[in-house]
Amino acid sequence: YDCEAGYNNWHMGWSGPKKEWCCHHDGKGCEHQYRPSLPFDCEAGYNNWQKGWSGPKKEWCCDHARKGCEAHHFHYSLPYDCEAGYNNWHMGWSGPKKEWCCHNSGKGCEDHVAVSLLDFTQ
Repeated sequence: YDCEAGYNNWHMGWSGPKKEWCCHHDGKGCEHQYRPSLPFDCEAGYNNWQKGWSGPKKEWCCDHARKGCEAHHFHYSLPYDCEAGYNNWHMGWSGPKKEWCCHNSGKGCEDHVAVSLLDFTQ
């Protein structure tokens, strides 16, 4: 599961299995404030991650929190290609693709929706 996709509305938008998986693997989507102990705190030392983090911490935080990623070191793929089918997005894209692309790339937005673009320079 991609625990970033739809996270802004996880409580209503995610299936039970996705909530459970993301809670146990990424600490997101947890019911009742349950937070598993994670192997690394990706906020701690983030201001100096390039020199201060170990290799395993960089890899884990990149894969799970999208922090500490080297420019060439992305082990995940985006859930949607916002260029594919863009010429007919209004009719051709699914609701989740519209929501994700609007939020993350500013494309496929219904009405006037505020967007926050992903920062791939982390």
